[in-house]
Amino acid sequence: PGRFCVDSPEPPSVRKMGLGWPSRSSGIAHRAMRRNLVLSLLSGILLAFLFHCTFSWARIHDFSPTKKLIRFPAAPIVELQSQTFSGLRLPPPPTSAPIDELQSRGHSGLRLPPPPFSRRAEANLAAQKIHCDRESESELLLKSWFVNKNTSEILDGCNAHFCALVRTTRIKHPKEVFQNQAVWVDAPELPEKEKNIMETRLEACFFWDGKRSTVLDKTGVVVSSGGKSPFTHGIIADHFQHIVQTVKPPPFNATISTHDNGWHRGGPNMVHSANPQCFAEHTTILPLAKENRPSLFKPDEGVHKMYNSPAQFTWDEAAAADCGWAGSGGTGYSHIQSVLNVNRTVCKITETDRECVLGMKLPGVAGGRRKSLFSSSKCLMAIDGNSFASIFRDGLLHGKLVLRVGGYNHGKRVSSYEWFEPLLVEGVHYMRSDIDHLRGSLSSIRAPESHRRIREIAETGFNAARKLFSGTSVLCYSALAMAEIPRTPLHVCKQP
Repeated sequence: PGRFCVDSPEPPSVRKMGLGWPSRSSGIAHRAMRRNLVLSLLSGILLAFLFHCTFSWARIHDFSPTKKLIRFPAAPIVELQSQTFSGLRLPPPPTSAPIDELQSRGHSGLRLPPPPFSRRAEANLAAQKIHCDRESESELLLKSWFVNKNTSEILDGCNAHFCALVRTTRIKHPKEVFQNQAVWVDAPELPEKEKNIMETRLEACFFWDGKRSTVLDKTGVVVSSGGKSPFTHGIIADHFQHIVQTVKPPPFNATISTHDNGWHRGGPNMVHSANPQCFAEHTTILPLAKENRPSLFKPDEGVHKMYNSPAQFTWDEAAAADCGWAGSGGTGYSHIQSVLNVNRTVCKITETDRECVLGMKLPGVAGGRRKSLFSSSKCLMAIDGNSFASIFRDGLLHGKLVLRVGGYNHGKRVSSYEWFEPLLVEGVHYMRSDIDHLRGSLSSIRAPESHRRIREIAETGFNAARKLFSGTSVLCYSALAMAEIPRTPLHVCKQP
């Protein structure tokens, strides 16, 4: 029995092989080593689990370091130039850089899309104290909804309509735009000759008591349907009357100007685009231009029927990557655009925006009219003519990437624009650039690395346009906009 004991003598064979019986201390050491190995494995598993949980939490709550860096874009060029350092000019980006690289540098004309729109929309609506009730959100589909509704019911329904569009199409709520809209009372001074001409362009005053409207010309004479019209573009005045009678806003008094580039002091003012009149206080931009007529008078038809556009988004990979443009290069007013439009230092004072762009000899840019414009290119440039760029709307509705040259930029006017531009999000629904940086923007769009991104922007813009240009959206925007008109007496016209 002694040979199985630890303290028994070693057999000769074991002693000959140089082996010995295991001692008590050796067994304890082996057990401790096994225990330490198990504890090390358990500690590694626990650390891996904690790291996984931490990374998952950071990703859910958008704490990615990369996204944090991208979410602080550089100040827009317009803001930099408006500061004391008037000589400050940002150089154009390298022509070979793709869109993503330019966006990461903070290039003003090309920005990354915002964080997932559900969180961003919630934050913006809450910050602006815009009430959106998830249970009452619904898209209004028919113009007939406005019939037999009072003002309060229309405003509540239109607010719910746009709350739904904010979540489904990623546009901005009109109330958010109204609250952030800058009052451009510090506009550049026009030459005295032009200023004197433009200040005489007050056409008429409009009085609405909630049920009946009265229109007086600048001499105080009532404008009747069969009499002489004081308006340069009578269709704009007709659209204004139609909108007011349909949406029944709260009572207000305002002047109305149908000029492409009207200008006068005194308001509130109703205009069809961000023309020079927007530099006066209390100016409201409404969908009054002739391009909005289908939405106003055929609101129950599908948008693709109203505007003769595709019903479904399609993307032709074989189409040219250049941003095409077609139109008349002679339209526009150089004496106004050279003074009021921003970021066109490469242009001559005697050149309109379109003449300046044509003179740059850029690929895919040509004057005149091209019937195959919507089928020959993936990208369209929208450049101001006499006022806003009318091709902007058509480009969105045809599923093209729209590169807006000028327009609206973060609450500031770069050039003239229409009512819907501030509702769209740059880098999500369209791309934007300035004339000074147009060459670099076009090069970045043509870069192979950008093709997937521009397709996503074109599709998002197409889907938003299909909702935004419906008759109900146009009328609801008008109702919400006219509810913001200051209720002040008009001093430029006699009260009826």
